[in-house]
Amino acid sequence: TDKTIEIATSFGAKIKSVRWRDDFSLARNRSLSMARHEWILVADADETLARGSGHALRRNTKNSAHDALLVSVDDMELGGYRIHHPIPRLFRNHLAIKFTGPIDESISDSLEGLGITAHTSGVHFIHKSYQEERLENKEARNTRFLRAALAANPTNLHCLHRLADMLPAPSAERRELNARAYRIAEALPAEERKQHAPYLPKIYAGYSASLSSAGRLSEALSVMARGKGMFPEVVELVFQHAELALKLGHFDCARTLYRRCLSAPKPAPRSAQRRQIRAAIGMTRAALGAGRIQEAFDGLDAIETMEPENPTAKALLFHVLAMSDQEEALVQELQACFDREELLTSDTLLFAGDYAWHEGDFAEAMELWRQAKGHDLAGREATCRLAFAEVGLSCGEDAATHLAQICDWDTKAASSRLCLAMITRQEPPNLDGALDSEHLLHELVPWLPMLADVGRHDLLEEFSKEAPGYTELVPHIDEILLGW
Repeated sequence: TDKTIEIATSFGAKIKSVRWRDDFSLARNRSLSMARHEWILVADADETLARGSGHALRRNTKNSAHDALLVSVDDMELGGYRIHHPIPRLFRNHLAIKFTGPIDESISDSLEGLGITAHTSGVHFIHKSYQEERLENKEARNTRFLRAALAANPTNLHCLHRLADMLPAPSAERRELNARAYRIAEALPAEERKQHAPYLPKIYAGYSASLSSAGRLSEALSVMARGKGMFPEVVELVFQHAELALKLGHFDCARTLYRRCLSAPKPAPRSAQRRQIRAAIGMTRAALGAGRIQEAFDGLDAIETMEPENPTAKALLFHVLAMSDQEEALVQELQACFDREELLTSDTLLFAGDYAWHEGDFAEAMELWRQAKGHDLAGREATCRLAFAEVGLSCGEDAATHLAQICDWDTKAASSRLCLAMITRQEPPNLDGALDSEHLLHELVPWLPMLADVGRHDLLEEFSKEAPGYTELVPHIDEILLGW
């Protein structure tokens, strides 16, 4: 539709048509087989050679001692930002250099296997990003290609990792794909690990994150530690370590690890830049947890620099204002979000519900949590809040429904299983060995104060009788209840 063939033919290019098989690497490799000159430059139809790059291109192809060179693809974002992606696109015509991957096709795996390092070339392409609707079409297309590739080869690590990465974080399919990729990675002979090195650390980080989201923190830590043992400096694993430390309340450790992520070399791919923003968000959360208010404000400034009006940062601002007793400013910020629909995110609804609960407006809190429940990212947290609020307020049928949902999501949701048994007058489940005491504390901390808020000390006493290891945690729980 953009007349690429006609334009190329007008300049004397030889055109060869091949059948499309939903795999970009197959098409790329067919073009490589047709190349006859010493050097190959790969460009997409929507990329333009940047002004001044012609000289660098001629210099490298005449004088370079290297076999592969990085071309910077400068992606022009919709907001006017420019993102630089250094990609090996200029390389010698070598029979063993091939593209891999049905999407995001690259010669990186080939270069790794051949022991070839790609060096900077000074060549730039300008690429205009997809419009939002075209980006959605691209993601749907890529998902289809990856599924087809996995149907043909179920053990393809690259496709397992990429498909899992494209699916919503809370989904069961994403967890299963991450688990499959991890099992395959663990079974790889040592000599094959180098071949998969570019994305092997991401597989360990991804599976650890999936375990963490399911509440299996001890296993998540084990997988993360195994990955870091092999790839100690890979930022994806450092980031996952920070996320786990934050989740376990090890705030100073989390702050240190997030700083390492932020001080890593400036990332190029969009996913890596998103991780930088998430690291800044995590460091702000850790600073809040450690009671470092000014550091939290600094973290919010850093997020604003990277991504103005980030919705998660806006929700974090609420927490910082609340902790610094700036109630008037907090109310104004909340009202501003409710006045602007685009700022009314799941995080905002969750916090607004929490705020209403603390103010004693339980009905308003539950209504806000019901609205947040409709958001994928906050659905689980909102459901947990609703469940324990309903337990405390004796809304038995609704509470049972929400608790059952939580138990379906997480077979080790001990506090939910205990509550469900208590309100339905069933025999308490056998939770021996279901989870360690640290995990139990992590799981119970958000919900027990809610029961105390509505005067349900009878339920707190039942927990003390039934929960494994609960009595060891009583001093911690008392501190939390007093502080609440």
